[in-house]
Amino acid sequence: MSGHGLGRSRSNAHDGQTIYLNVFSKPFDLTLPAISKHLKVLEHAGLIVRGRHAQYRPCSLDASRLGEVSSWTEQYRPIWEARFDRMDGHIKQLQPPRKTGKRNG
Repeated sequence: MSGHGLGRSRSNAHDGQTIYLNVFSKPFDLTLPAISKHLKVLEHAGLIVRGRHAQYRPCSLDASRLGEVSSWTEQYRPIWEARFDRMDGHIKQLQPPRKTGKRNG
């Protein structure tokens, strides 16, 4: 599905829909050149496809690459979770014991 994208928010940019640069800049406090630089990074990563339509530069999300990222990160999830669990245990050991809140007297 593609369209002119006017009025669409970033949360409504689904795979294959065409969104224009000025639409990306509306919800952010960034200039069009700054948004353009960010989009170039996403394009280089293969996450968006940029086209040319007269003076406009429509962008379409290519979410298929996100599947690759998800697969890669899932391989490391058990390692990261184990490390965070060990770090949490270590932090708890460093903390002074908590008082129960009961007062004598």
